[in-house]
Amino acid sequence: RELTLVYELQMVIVRRIALNRVYLAEPRIALLRSADSSWNFAHILKAPSPNVQTKPFKWTISVREFTVERGSLAVIDSLQSTSDVLRLASQNRLNSARLNITDLNIGLSSNINLKKQEYTLSLRQCALHEENSGLKLENLAFFAYADTNRVEVNNLVLKTPASHARARLIADHINIFKPRATSAFHPDSLEKTFAETYAQSAFHADSLNAYELQRITPLADILGDRLAVKLDAYGNATALVIKRLDIKGVDEIEKTAPTLLSLDATITRPLTSDALQYTAHFNPMRLSAADIRKYAPRLVVPDLSGLGTVVLEKGALEGTMQ
Repeated sequence: RELTLVYELQMVIVRRIALNRVYLAEPRIALLRSADSSWNFAHILKAPSPNVQTKPFKWTISVREFTVERGSLAVIDSLQSTSDVLRLASQNRLNSARLNITDLNIGLSSNINLKKQEYTLSLRQCALHEENSGLKLENLAFFAYADTNRVEVNNLVLKTPASHARARLIADHINIFKPRATSAFHPDSLEKTFAETYAQSAFHADSLNAYELQRITPLADILGDRLAVKLDAYGNATALVIKRLDIKGVDEIEKTAPTLLSLDATITRPLTSDALQYTAHFNPMRLSAADIRKYAPRLVVPDLSGLGTVVLEKGALEGTMQ
């Protein structure tokens, strides 16, 4: 409905596109894929002819303020089968081939130096409502940086009506802009592809709602209620070290929530396609049959109701995972 663009024309002299403000009010975007596999935006992003010689575009692009208010986005992929559309709809799953996003609000700034291959993105706000699945994102914010040797995602905050999480990721000796053959990402090649990469990550969630996660991935179907998660890890292609993994229940009534899992572990050669060698050390845990029924209702386990509460002070486990 409204577009406002404020820019500095004189910066073109120094090969810089400087956008002080880009404001979109109530934009409506529809991405449609027809039966012949073509998207309705393909002609906009059409690649240049291979017979035409083009010079590398090495300008700097800076966007001080980019804002979207009350936007909407619809995606319809006609190649998805009707059975898949109906199955995902009946399960209230997020379906990337049938998106209906409303109340889209975005606020960000960015700087792209194509000559040096340095990229920064500061996402201050991203909120939306996906109508088909009912998923609502109250806010997503983070700061990201990437160059030819490093990737950072800092101060990531994710908030929904029932979940709140924070995350951080840093990876060194990695060039995400380097062209690679598809074979480089085959399971048999991952260890070689990322041989020099070192990464460290942290994920802390005060509350993760299992039913919100289930809208995104069926892997969460085993879970129930709300969980608190703390994960700190670092490593490379030689070894992945899980410094701490804590999974606890979130109970607003009980002051002492159960500890479902608490451990530190080392996984040898985590990117290999062969069997993984691991060593895990368990920290004190307290768990009952009622806790399992509440927080993992679909987990198939023997009837443990007669055991009452099980307390594990410490333990260790070594083995091989196929």
